[in-house]
Amino acid sequence: MMIPDVRHTSIFVYPWDIIDYGTGRYLELVRSLGLDGVHVAVNYHHAKLLCTHNPVRTLYFPEPNACYFTPQNNRYPPGLVPEESTLTSGTFFLSELAEEAEKRGVERTAWIICMHNSTAGFQNPELTVTNVFGEHLFHSLCPANPDAQGIVLGMVQDVVSRFGFQSLCLESAGFMRFFHGYHHEMYGIPLTDSLDLLLSLCFCPSCKQTAEEHGIDSNLLQAAVKRHIEKLLKESRTEENKHNGMNFRDLLGVLFHDIPLLEDYLRMRKNLMNGWIRSLRSAAGDLCTLSIIATPVPPAVQAGIRNGADPVSLSEIADRVTICGYYRDEDEISEDIDALIRDGLRPDRAEVVLRPQYPDTESYQNLVRKINTVKEHGISHLCFYNFGQMPQESLQWIRKGIRETKWFKGAEA
Repeated sequence: MMIPDVRHTSIFVYPWDIIDYGTGRYLELVRSLGLDGVHVAVNYHHAKLLCTHNPVRTLYFPEPNACYFTPQNNRYPPGLVPEESTLTSGTFFLSELAEEAEKRGVERTAWIICMHNSTAGFQNPELTVTNVFGEHLFHSLCPANPDAQGIVLGMVQDVVSRFGFQSLCLESAGFMRFFHGYHHEMYGIPLTDSLDLLLSLCFCPSCKQTAEEHGIDSNLLQAAVKRHIEKLLKESRTEENKHNGMNFRDLLGVLFHDIPLLEDYLRMRKNLMNGWIRSLRSAAGDLCTLSIIATPVPPAVQAGIRNGADPVSLSEIADRVTICGYYRDEDEISEDIDALIRDGLRPDRAEVVLRPQYPDTESYQNLVRKINTVKEHGISHLCFYNFGQMPQESLQWIRKGIRETKWFKGAEA
């Protein structure tokens, strides 16, 4: 694999960390780590966050689904304008960040949360994923719904037009998995891959209309999926035993056999996602690149099935696809990337995110092996997640690791 001469590094960061450190001081720290960019959240979902080295706070609850700039109301669907956080209200946070970053040569990526939006979901249930039982997944807006799409499109246009970002990174841009999306998730039975997939399928009016346009009998499929879920719930322990040792492809084969229209429905979701991301790529314009986080829950190679965000096709529609290498072992990262490359992914159209802290990275040498793995696959964009949650030690590992791996051409050993 040819290793590119030009490589980039960035770190994901929340606005409160930048504000509490002081914008100039924070950006100087970024540069001292050997990084050339920041992925800054411009909105965020519910969370309870431990701030390991923040100079002002130890614990932070973000205002749910708030944005960190004053939105332009006319860019969003009526009644669906996001609320600005009190953290930045009355300030010029993103404008000041742009000015200070420009002085220091730090590139800025707007990290945008898309469909993970409990606030809009509870206030507007018609925007949410609706399962086979007609129940709403309030934390998950549906990518097929025009107004849900409009919220994200409005934010993309709003951010691109005003704050000079060089790139955008979209998280939760697809159909969110049933697992990982809401706080205090509790299950009294094993949440097998089959249940996770089937419980996340959306049968809202927009999805059903799209299915009919693709020649899929959505009512027939919905009834079949409902029967299968009821069977899985009744025979949970038997199903758990069946899953032991079964790989994901074999599992899909069983599901496609038992639910014949399911394969067509999942293909329809990927086509829908591709079309929507194509419109967002157009909205981002020529001066701003676009990357898509296929899934925050690896492996990325399964994302096309699990949430409709197929990494290979999206990497060709957007400028890059973002692979979350959230693994303890570098071999697992390598396997995921290799599988994507076999499916047609071009390494120059990908970036990889590493977590140099618990629970993924147990030592400095472990991080170095992971950085080298990314480098050896010919991937030129490397990111780290997340500044405010990693301990000080991890920041030093980043600084040393970039030098030791000679990530930049001519970097010191």
